[in-house]
Amino acid sequence: MSDLKRIQLDTKIEQEVHRLIRNISEQTYDKIQIYARKNNVPIDPEVLTHILKTVQIVITEVELNNIDQFHARIKTVLDDYTGEENPTEIGVSADTTKKSRTKSATV
Repeated sequence: MSDLKRIQLDTKIEQEVHRLIRNISEQTYDKIQIYARKNNVPIDPEVLTHILKTVQIVITEVELNNIDQFHARIKTVLDDYTGEENPTEIGVSADTTKKSRTKSATV
């Protein structure tokens, strides 16, 4: 996999992780607010809002503090899956291509 494609893949994964975490944070905020109102939880709405916004900030901080570790762990899995080289890119040896064509022709 080329360096540019790898950077694009890493960036896309990071964007999707960020989107997932942001959605979890926002939905948690909304659902707790609705639950508190619906069930008449004895807490001042301003206090609850302050607490939930603090939780959202903490979630974002935890995400940012752990994204590098996530990349390190997922990189190993992705490298194992994609391999060191992409066989569809130019530079594949003719011997390998010939073997795969011969094998597929006989199947």
